[in-house]
Amino acid sequence: MVGGDEHTLSKAMTEELKNEGYRITFARSRQDLMDKATDSSNVWAVIIDGDWKVFHFNNMVEEICKRLKTRPLFILTAHYSITAVVQAFQTGFHEFLAKPLGIEELLALFKKKI
Repeated sequence: MVGGDEHTLSKAMTEELKNEGYRITFARSRQDLMDKATDSSNVWAVIIDGDWKVFHFNNMVEEICKRLKTRPLFILTAHYSITAVVQAFQTGFHEFLAKPLGIEELLALFKKKI
């Protein structure tokens, strides 16, 4: 599942992952992401693309991590600090990816984690 606040980039990631044979669900909003994360049987990994502070402080990531704790969880953001990276790992994320990130790097990580 791919979701975030930068729809153009998220959609581009979605298309590239689909081209590699992954079945992708695109969440159009934070609420859509939460709703789709409810059924963890259909989710094998989550990429959240956006501002870590926004996602972290509204407790969204904590809830997603609880629901999908056995799945690889990635955060992709241009807004980060050492504190944010530590918080992401403490929350339950498996990868904290800094932008810019090439699709080749993302695909390599996906193949390694899934």
